[in-house]
Amino acid sequence: MDWKSKRIRTILEAALAEDKVANDVTTALTIPPISAPPEPSSPSRPASSQD
Repeated sequence: MDWKSKRIRTILEAALAEDKVANDVTTALTIPPISAPPEPSSPSRPASSQD
């Protein structure tokens, strides 16, 4: 069996995606979570002087 074939890779990716959606315990413990991208920073506002 060619473990590096596109067909096997597609099957494995689909199975892992299904496990992740189902919150599978084994998948959660063996595959690191994908961190969310950082929030875009809002433009800085100039300090207003209210003297």
